[in-house]
Amino acid sequence: MLIYEPSGRAREYSPLALNHYKGCTHNCTYCYVPRILGRFRDYNHSEVTQKDILRELEKELSKRNIKKQVLLSFTTDAYNGLEPEIGSTRKVLELFVRYGVPTAILTKGGKRLLRDIDLFKKLNCKVGQTVITNRQSDVDKIELGASSYQERIDTFKALHENDKNFCFYRANV
Repeated sequence: MLIYEPSGRAREYSPLALNHYKGCTHNCTYCYVPRILGRFRDYNHSEVTQKDILRELEKELSKRNIKKQVLLSFTTDAYNGLEPEIGSTRKVLELFVRYGVPTAILTKGGKRLLRDIDLFKKLNCKVGQTVITNRQSDVDKIELGASSYQERIDTFKALHENDKNFCFYRANV
C-alpha cells in the first residue's frame, strides 16, 4: 500500500501518509530522514526522484474508502524544489479530489504551493509550513534549499486572502 499508517510520534500529525517523492531539495541540517532511511540502505536524501505511483495510487484509491486524513509527506516535501518542473503533487491532489480523500500538507515550499489553491479548496485541505525561526540568517544555515522565512509567511497571507476560511495546519516541531 502506498498510503500507510505512520508509527511513533509521526501519528500526531496525521493518521495516514503518502510519500510520492524520494529525497528532498531542502537539505535541512536537522532532518531525521537521512539518519533513519540511511540505516537500512544506500540512501542519498539530497537526490530527489519522483516515485512513479499515479496508476498504482489510483488503483489503491478505487479499492479503499479512505476517510482518515492523509498527510503529504513525512520523508520528503510535496513542494520540494523540483515540484514546479515535475508536477507530481498536483496529480496526487487531483486523485485525492476525485476520491474524496481528506488531505493535509506539511511543507517548506513557500509560494510553490500557491499553484494548487484550487485543489486545496476542493479538498478542504489543511496546509502547514514548518517555520523554526524568524531569522533568515539561521534559515540560510540550517534549511539550505527551503523557501525563505518571509516567503513562507507571505504564502500563508496569500492563502488566507484567497479564502478567509482556509484551514492552516499547525505542527509542533
